Amino acid sequence: MIASLVGGLLLLLGPVRAGELEDHGPTMAGFSLVTRSENASVPESTVILRYEGPIDHPMADDLQAISQELGESIERVILELDSVGGELNEASKVIDVLADMRARVTLKTLVRQGRRCLSACVLVFMQAETRVAGGASAWMFHGACPPGTNVPSLTLTARFTTLLRDAGVDPQFIRFLVQEGCLDRPGGYWASGYELFHVHKANIITRLLDPWEPLSPSRGVRDPQIQPR
Repeated sequence: MIASLVGGLLLLLGPVRAGELEDHGPTMAGFSLVTRSENASVPESTVILRYEGPIDHPMADDLQAISQELGESIERVILELDSVGGELNEASKVIDVLADMRARVTLKTLVRQGRRCLSACVLVFMQAETRVAGGASAWMFHGACPPGTNVPSLTLTARFTTLLRDAGVDPQFIRFLVQEGCLDRPGGYWASGYELFHVHKANIITRLLDPWEPLSPSRGVRDPQIQPR
């Protein structure tokens, strides 16, 4: 069963060690943890940290709390994302937390087939050296907008593109977004993982997933036509 952590319980659990997590009640908003105890294919030294939701407060605080509870036996964290994007300020805070995490563990980011990594989510995804995604994943880029409007701000968008560049996104792809007017007007530029990797060569995804995705024991059956007996 997928283990989940809630802020008030983190101090009670002690350091997270592979194979020692159990279900501890409500999930931190958007987060869930998978270790070897939930999925036998996960190595003892690895934690899969799934996040589904917006890049919004309190994502950075929750991620920091989880990071601080990782025990010394954890050597690798796989951050699996499915997000519609969110606030640039929160994304910046998440980047800082992940930088601290990378100093202690090997970080890998993942967006599965059919999942989304839109807008500010791209900044979070870029924080790992190994960045894996499905060719059928969905990606979107747009100018950064102040709260309450869909009109991009020149200042915020410049900050967004600087963060993309600093994270390693290919400058030619950023120039493409600028030249096509994708960052200075309402709307968004959509691309599949396949297009980012093979067409744009944007250096966002370092490896594409195989189109065939085996069913993981921890993910459960999703086919609505299959009903339990």
